[in-house]
Amino acid sequence: MDFTLDAEQVALRDAVRGLLGKSYESSETRREATKLEHGWEEKVWAQLAEMGALGLPFAEADGGMGAGPVEVSIVAEEIGRVIAPEPYVEAVVLAGGLVAAAGTGEQRAEILGALSEGALVPAFAHNEPGQRYSETATGVTATTSGDAWTLTGVKEPVIGGARADLLIVSAAIDGGTGLFLVKPDAEGLTRDGYATFEGGRAARIGLKATPATPLGEVGDQSAVIAKVIAEAQIAYGHESLGAMQTALEQTTEYLKTRKQFGVPLSTFQALTFRAADMYVELELARSVVTWATLVLLDGGDALEAASRAKLQVSKAGRHIGKEAIQLHGGIGMTAEYSVGHFTSRLTAIDHTLGDGRHHLAELVTRLDDHTVIEPLP
Repeated sequence: MDFTLDAEQVALRDAVRGLLGKSYESSETRREATKLEHGWEEKVWAQLAEMGALGLPFAEADGGMGAGPVEVSIVAEEIGRVIAPEPYVEAVVLAGGLVAAAGTGEQRAEILGALSEGALVPAFAHNEPGQRYSETATGVTATTSGDAWTLTGVKEPVIGGARADLLIVSAAIDGGTGLFLVKPDAEGLTRDGYATFEGGRAARIGLKATPATPLGEVGDQSAVIAKVIAEAQIAYGHESLGAMQTALEQTTEYLKTRKQFGVPLSTFQALTFRAADMYVELELARSVVTWATLVLLDGGDALEAASRAKLQVSKAGRHIGKEAIQLHGGIGMTAEYSVGHFTSRLTAIDHTLGDGRHHLAELVTRLDDHTVIEPLP
């Protein structure tokens, strides 16, 4: 099979790489961006919008570019290469994906058009205290009175929730889990933002009889949530690939230039073997994530593909992050050096939307879906 990018995809990759490479040319510029109030550069977000990156997965009728998962993966991977803090997967793939999948025509045009232009940043408020990696909601309940809906409960952590211009909230309804739109200044809503360990931002969202508007038709949206989460998991896989690629490149360059006993570290065979193992892990993860993206493109089983990709990325990210720090020696342990930040981001992605252990358990439950092969006589 031919996995090479076509001319338009290469142009997209080069444009995004040029923008992000200039914006985050060093680990210091990235650290400065994460110190801002919302943890990322509004200017960079606007520039991504100008080049059409924010509207890639949405239909042209909704104000998007009408592209697909391959184009989204290109942008996500370039974000990972410099661990840019802009919430691309969170706002575009996850929150925007829910609107595209469940919203009415009017909601899609209004929200996705503004998102594509960089004028609106949505966030998906789904995680609940005490609950892990589920497509359903139990801690926030939706109540109706005539045509009006209100939500009550707590969502935490909500990635990007403190900055979000619009919240897409999952809530328990009769018969399942519904999706609702909530404005951040709505009555009864509180949000307390805080920094996450890798430099990102999250928030605790409190809802007390808070007015809400159903996203699309009122009904159980668990299947929609599961499908869009799978798309986000695969996009996170590509972001991880970018981060792992840079961590590997920095490590091999360090081994070539850092001298010990008068010779480069790359002279020591044991260290080059460890770097080779990092490369093998990266390429294996790349193969699985690329396969998962093609499954999305062909309309296959996105949930299983996402679990397989997330499991492989979890294993590779842990291995490459650990080895990158250790092969850099003492400097790898310092907060000022970049490899630690790449490892932190890989760890954060691992624990977002299900970690490796969770997805291994998910895949185990699917084993009974396979035909039993009778042993040969």
